[in-house]
Amino acid sequence: MAENSIREQILLYTKAKLKDIEGIVKVQRKQPADMSELKEYSELEFPLICMVGSLPDPMAHEQTRGPVLTIRDLFLSDMSILMTTWLMDNEEPDSKVSFYLDEIWRTFYADQEFGGLIEGLSLHPRVDVVIWEPYVGFNVEMKVQYYHGIGGI
Repeated sequence: MAENSIREQILLYTKAKLKDIEGIVKVQRKQPADMSELKEYSELEFPLICMVGSLPDPMAHEQTRGPVLTIRDLFLSDMSILMTTWLMDNEEPDSKVSFYLDEIWRTFYADQEFGGLIEGLSLHPRVDVVIWEPYVGFNVEMKVQYYHGIGGI
């Protein structure tokens, strides 16, 4: 794991912010492959958020001159983070989806630069809600833009 990479710092920051959301019990950095893997979690581990980050996609390359003729290469990259929230609720799943989507929305738009780590973000809820009784899941894709150098992502 590239612990010092900006990509990794962004993913760890995202995970910490998700853990701070009221009611979220567990946040992990992998998606369940199928229903059988989801069933391996105990009821006490829900609500659960599974998150996975894409690789950075360089959108722009800038070269700036510094003191003593040094050249600094910077890349502005886009990265997507898919966040899937899994709930266990057969009585009012739509109400719970609204609650947790609202919490995710407010949490990330309150700090749109991750304390200076990124240039900006946008949230894109997916319109489909997955229902595998007793599980209810929904996806939010977060797109972030950040600068990094030629020495790493």
